[in-house]
Amino acid sequence: MGLDHAIRLDSMSDDWPMTVVNWRALSLKRLEHFGELNRSGRWRRYFATEDAFEEAFRKASADADTWKQLADRLAKQTT
Repeated sequence: MGLDHAIRLDSMSDDWPMTVVNWRALSLKRLEHFGELNRSGRWRRYFATEDAFEEAFRKASADADTWKQLADRLAKQTT
């Protein structure tokens, strides 16, 4: 998901803020899970190579950042 498209949050449905909050929370949990896989070394059970794991970790990090940016935009629009 990228922010390269202009998103008008005010034109979204009323449940849009909760959707952003929920997906942001999920992305942070996912990122936390990748951190635990890294610390414990269990990533080896799920990924064939370290490069594959690092790529998935970077994607999870980018996703979490995207949801943070959306949440920040939402917060600015509602204040």
